[in-house]
Amino acid sequence: MTTTRRDYPRNNIERELIPLKIINQTKRANLFVYMVGTTMPLHPEHHWFHLSDFQGNVSPCTAVNGETSYSLPLTEVETTLQMPRLSAVRIYFSFDKKLNVSVGANGIPSAPAGWVSDSNFNTLFDWLETTWEVNATDMTLGGNTTQVDMFGLPFALSLTGFDANGQPLTVNGGFSGGGLRDKIFQQLKASPAPWNKLVISDAQSGADHRVVSPYHGMEFKQLFPKDQLDDYINQVWAKYRNETLNAEAEGVTFTGRVNRDGNLVFSDGQGASISFPKPSSFMVYTSGPLPTAAGAKAGVIQAALQAAFMRSTLLRSAHLPDCTAANYYRDEPVNYYAKTFHQNAAEGGAYAFGFDDVCSRSSFVIVHNPVSAQISLLEF
Repeated sequence: MTTTRRDYPRNNIERELIPLKIINQTKRANLFVYMVGTTMPLHPEHHWFHLSDFQGNVSPCTAVNGETSYSLPLTEVETTLQMPRLSAVRIYFSFDKKLNVSVGANGIPSAPAGWVSDSNFNTLFDWLETTWEVNATDMTLGGNTTQVDMFGLPFALSLTGFDANGQPLTVNGGFSGGGLRDKIFQQLKASPAPWNKLVISDAQSGADHRVVSPYHGMEFKQLFPKDQLDDYINQVWAKYRNETLNAEAEGVTFTGRVNRDGNLVFSDGQGASISFPKPSSFMVYTSGPLPTAAGAKAGVIQAALQAAFMRSTLLRSAHLPDCTAANYYRDEPVNYYAKTFHQNAAEGGAYAFGFDDVCSRSSFVIVHNPVSAQISLLEF
């Protein structure tokens, strides 16, 4: 049974739907959209809902035997649907086939993944992420065209609303211009091993399905070596055994050294310290080095460390974060996955790894009190 947006808790702000225009510039037909997200505050009975029609109605994700599909067909070049207020949203697009998901007793749908041999593996698809949040005075809609896990399709994302001062604002993220999909695939195929192994193509037709991120390449058919960054990690740890790595976190300056136990320890000079054990290559690609204790400042330094590893700046710069873009992707080992997307993204903003937002280098865009949104699937 279809559930409308007013069937679950909402706040005192009345606008709960905005028009979302979807433009298919690919010159390919048989396009489907699947939108899924959760409610904040959480619905008392169901946490996850999927878009069930173009009028913005949603239905709860409920347990099924086997697999089901929540995809809706997009038969026109331009389609405007009503976008409901949901958090942690993924908007999937697929060609020729609907995406399949499984839903367990907890009502949480599985996430289609391009690095798993399942029923979606040979389907051409990709997704964007958005979240529509509310506080006491206004609401914000943020989104990004992510490549943290994989890349299958180039999107352009546009959000219209207001800035923090109430002035009208339109922000754009993702890619712009046609032909970028083929260009990105060709650049990655021409990259040195093991980076060129991250391209997954159809075994029969040879058509390019997607590029998977390095850590998924480590997980799937050993496309990417699990020790790929080990030598660089060792060099960084050796350098900062004798030198100081400075870090800024929430207005506090920390100095870091590798101690006798092999931990990179940051101290603020006032008795507080944050310790990072030596990470594996897989850990660096997924989240960056993990601190031994959680905390806001530890999280800031962790993010800056991952960004520095991914951009290979740690032997060049002894300051975190390093926001000098000219330093990025210059020194070995070059992250060709991240470098390629940043080279081709609008204004250089891409989300090629988890903390690519360090120094505002990601594709994330945000508006207050959203009015409308637009997603363009760009010509291949």
